[in-house]
Amino acid sequence: MENAYQLWRCQGASSKLQQRLKCLVLGVFLLAAMAVSAHAQTSQASIRGTVHDSSNAVIVGAKLSLVNVNTHVTSETTTNSAGDYLLLNINPGTYTLEAVSKGFISQKLKPFVLQVNQTSTLDFALTVGGMDTVVQVEAVGNQIEASTTELAMTLEAKQISDLPLDGRNFTELFVAAPGVSPIVVGGSRP
Repeated sequence: MENAYQLWRCQGASSKLQQRLKCLVLGVFLLAAMAVSAHAQTSQASIRGTVHDSSNAVIVGAKLSLVNVNTHVTSETTTNSAGDYLLLNINPGTYTLEAVSKGFISQKLKPFVLQVNQTSTLDFALTVGGMDTVVQVEAVGNQIEASTTELAMTLEAKQISDLPLDGRNFTELFVAAPGVSPIVVGGSRP
Protein backbone atom coordinates (compact mmCIF):
# COMPACT_ATOMS: atom_id res chain seq x y z
CA MET A 1 0.00 0.00 0.00
CA GLU A 2 2.88 2.36 0.80
CA ASN A 3 4.42 1.79 -2.66
CA ALA A 4 1.12 2.61 -4.37
CA TYR A 5 0.84 5.76 -2.26
CA GLN A 6 4.37 6.81 -3.21
CA LEU A 7 3.60 6.18 -6.90
CA TRP A 8 0.42 8.24 -6.64
CA ARG A 9 2.24 11.11 -4.98
CA CYS A 10 5.15 10.67 -7.43
CA GLN A 11 7.61 10.44 -4.58
CA GLY A 12 10.63 8.25 -4.13
CA ALA A 13 12.41 9.54 -7.24
CA SER A 14 16.07 10.33 -6.78
CA SER A 15 15.82 13.77 -8.38
CA LYS A 16 13.23 16.47 -9.02
CA LEU A 17 13.44 15.77 -12.77
CA GLN A 18 12.70 12.06 -12.27
CA GLN A 19 9.84 12.95 -9.93
CA ARG A 20 8.31 15.29 -12.51
CA LEU A 21 8.72 12.72 -15.30
CA LYS A 22 6.98 10.07 -13.20
CA CYS A 23 4.12 12.47 -12.48
CA LEU A 24 3.85 13.38 -16.17
CA VAL A 25 3.75 9.72 -17.25
CA LEU A 26 1.19 8.89 -14.58
CA GLY A 27 -0.94 11.88 -15.58
CA VAL A 28 -0.86 10.96 -19.27
CA PHE A 29 -1.79 7.37 -18.41
CA LEU A 30 -4.76 8.48 -16.29
CA LEU A 31 -5.98 10.91 -18.97
CA ALA A 32 -5.76 8.19 -21.61
CA ALA A 33 -7.70 5.77 -19.40
CA MET A 34 -10.42 8.37 -18.80
CA ALA A 35 -10.64 9.17 -22.51
CA VAL A 36 -11.12 5.50 -23.42
CA SER A 37 -13.89 5.04 -20.86
CA ALA A 38 -15.57 8.31 -21.87
CA HIS A 39 -15.47 7.30 -25.54
CA ALA A 40 -17.54 4.20 -24.83
CA GLN A 41 -20.40 6.25 -23.42
CA THR A 42 -22.53 8.10 -25.92
CA SER A 43 -25.92 9.73 -26.03
CA GLN A 44 -26.23 9.33 -29.78
CA ALA A 45 -27.67 6.58 -31.99
CA SER A 46 -26.64 5.19 -35.35
CA ILE A 47 -28.20 3.38 -38.29
CA ARG A 48 -26.53 0.95 -40.66
CA GLY A 49 -27.83 -1.25 -43.41
CA THR A 50 -27.67 -2.44 -47.00
CA VAL A 51 -29.65 -1.42 -50.06
CA HIS A 52 -30.24 -4.14 -52.67
CA ASP A 53 -32.66 -4.93 -55.45
CA SER A 54 -35.24 -7.71 -55.73
CA SER A 55 -32.58 -10.17 -56.98
CA ASN A 56 -30.45 -9.38 -53.88
CA ALA A 57 -27.79 -7.51 -55.92
CA VAL A 58 -26.43 -4.48 -54.05
CA ILE A 59 -27.27 -0.98 -55.23
CA VAL A 60 -24.24 1.31 -55.30
CA GLY A 61 -24.77 5.06 -54.86
CA ALA A 62 -28.31 4.86 -53.48
CA LYS A 63 -29.20 8.03 -51.55
CA LEU A 64 -30.58 7.68 -48.03
CA SER A 65 -32.33 10.54 -46.24
CA LEU A 66 -33.00 10.41 -42.49
CA VAL A 67 -35.50 13.03 -41.30
CA ASN A 68 -36.34 13.85 -37.67
CA VAL A 69 -40.14 13.97 -37.52
CA ASN A 70 -40.20 16.67 -34.81
CA THR A 71 -37.37 18.99 -35.90
CA HIS A 72 -37.25 18.21 -39.65
CA VAL A 73 -33.44 18.02 -39.44
CA THR A 74 -32.17 15.85 -42.31
CA SER A 75 -29.08 13.65 -42.54
CA GLU A 76 -28.08 12.15 -45.87
CA THR A 77 -25.63 9.52 -47.04
CA THR A 78 -25.07 7.22 -50.01
CA THR A 79 -24.31 3.53 -50.25
CA ASN A 80 -20.74 2.40 -50.87
CA SER A 81 -19.46 -0.21 -53.37
CA ALA A 82 -20.86 -3.00 -51.17
CA GLY A 83 -24.32 -1.38 -51.01
CA ASP A 84 -23.82 -0.52 -47.32
CA TYR A 85 -24.61 2.77 -45.61
CA LEU A 86 -23.93 4.20 -42.16
CA LEU A 87 -25.46 7.19 -40.37
CA LEU A 88 -23.67 8.20 -37.15
CA ASN A 89 -24.23 10.69 -34.31
CA ILE A 90 -28.01 10.75 -34.52
CA ASN A 91 -29.88 12.39 -31.66
CA PRO A 92 -32.53 10.15 -30.06
CA GLY A 93 -35.99 10.80 -31.44
CA THR A 94 -38.57 9.77 -34.02
CA TYR A 95 -37.38 9.49 -37.63
CA THR A 96 -38.30 8.46 -41.16
CA LEU A 97 -35.73 6.98 -43.54
CA GLU A 98 -36.00 6.96 -47.33
CA ALA A 99 -33.87 5.14 -49.91
CA VAL A 100 -33.77 6.52 -53.48
CA SER A 101 -31.86 5.29 -56.52
CA LYS A 102 -32.24 6.05 -60.22
CA GLY A 103 -34.34 3.43 -61.99
CA PHE A 104 -35.86 2.08 -58.76
CA ILE A 105 -39.04 2.81 -56.81
CA SER A 106 -38.18 4.83 -53.70
CA GLN A 107 -38.85 3.20 -50.36
CA LYS A 108 -39.69 5.15 -47.20
CA LEU A 109 -39.95 3.73 -43.69
CA LYS A 110 -42.82 4.91 -41.52
CA PRO A 111 -41.77 6.83 -38.37
CA PHE A 112 -39.64 4.81 -35.96
CA VAL A 113 -37.92 5.67 -32.68
CA LEU A 114 -34.17 5.76 -32.08
CA GLN A 115 -32.98 5.66 -28.48
CA VAL A 116 -29.74 6.53 -26.70
CA ASN A 117 -26.76 4.40 -27.79
CA GLN A 118 -28.91 2.34 -30.18
CA THR A 119 -27.49 0.94 -33.40
CA SER A 120 -30.32 -0.08 -35.74
CA THR A 121 -29.86 -2.20 -38.83
CA LEU A 122 -32.35 -1.19 -41.52
CA ASP A 123 -32.01 -2.86 -44.92
CA PHE A 124 -33.88 -1.84 -48.08
CA ALA A 125 -34.99 -4.00 -51.03
CA LEU A 126 -35.81 -1.65 -53.91
CA THR A 127 -37.83 -2.78 -56.93
CA VAL A 128 -37.30 -1.63 -60.50
CA GLY A 129 -39.61 1.22 -61.54
CA GLY A 130 -39.97 4.96 -61.94
CA MET A 131 -38.61 7.48 -59.46
CA ASP A 132 -41.99 9.19 -59.04
CA THR A 133 -43.38 6.24 -57.06
CA VAL A 134 -42.70 5.92 -53.32
CA VAL A 135 -43.46 2.80 -51.32
CA GLN A 136 -44.05 3.26 -47.59
CA VAL A 137 -42.82 0.42 -45.43
CA GLU A 138 -43.47 -0.33 -41.78
CA ALA A 139 -40.16 0.03 -39.90
CA VAL A 140 -38.83 -3.36 -38.94
CA GLY A 141 -35.81 -2.14 -36.97
CA ASN A 142 -34.48 -4.63 -34.49
CA GLN A 143 -35.83 -4.22 -30.98
CA ILE A 144 -33.12 -6.63 -29.86
CA GLU A 145 -29.72 -5.00 -30.22
CA ALA A 146 -27.81 -7.25 -32.64
CA SER A 147 -25.02 -4.83 -33.63
CA THR A 148 -23.47 -4.36 -30.17
CA THR A 149 -23.57 -5.94 -26.72
CA GLU A 150 -24.30 -2.62 -25.04
CA LEU A 151 -27.54 -1.91 -23.19
CA ALA A 152 -29.20 1.49 -23.05
CA MET A 153 -32.59 3.00 -22.42
CA THR A 154 -34.31 6.36 -22.50
CA LEU A 155 -36.71 7.52 -19.81
CA GLU A 156 -39.22 10.24 -20.58
CA ALA A 157 -39.81 13.05 -18.06
CA LYS A 158 -43.20 11.62 -17.05
CA GLN A 159 -41.67 8.20 -16.41
CA ILE A 160 -39.02 9.74 -14.18
CA SER A 161 -41.50 11.79 -12.17
CA ASP A 162 -43.75 8.72 -11.71
CA LEU A 163 -40.94 6.52 -10.34
CA PRO A 164 -40.82 6.12 -6.54
CA LEU A 165 -37.28 7.40 -5.91
CA ASP A 166 -35.97 7.52 -2.36
CA GLY A 167 -35.10 11.17 -1.76
CA ARG A 168 -35.25 11.86 -5.54
CA ASN A 169 -31.76 10.38 -5.90
CA PHE A 170 -31.15 10.23 -9.67
CA THR A 171 -28.74 7.29 -9.37
CA GLU A 172 -31.69 5.07 -8.50
CA LEU A 173 -32.82 5.52 -12.11
CA PHE A 174 -29.96 3.26 -13.20
CA VAL A 175 -31.66 0.17 -11.78
CA ALA A 176 -34.67 0.84 -14.05
CA ALA A 177 -32.50 -0.11 -17.04
CA PRO A 178 -32.46 -3.73 -18.23
CA GLY A 179 -29.49 -5.75 -16.99
CA VAL A 180 -28.65 -3.32 -14.15
CA SER A 181 -28.72 -4.33 -10.50
CA PRO A 182 -27.83 -2.28 -7.44
CA ILE A 183 -24.41 -2.69 -5.85
CA VAL A 184 -24.14 -3.02 -2.10
CA VAL A 185 -20.78 -1.70 -0.89
CA GLY A 186 -19.08 -2.73 2.34
CA GLY A 187 -22.01 -4.61 3.79
CA SER A 188 -24.18 -1.48 4.06
CA ARG A 189 -27.76 -1.99 3.01
CA PRO A 190 -30.16 0.71 1.88
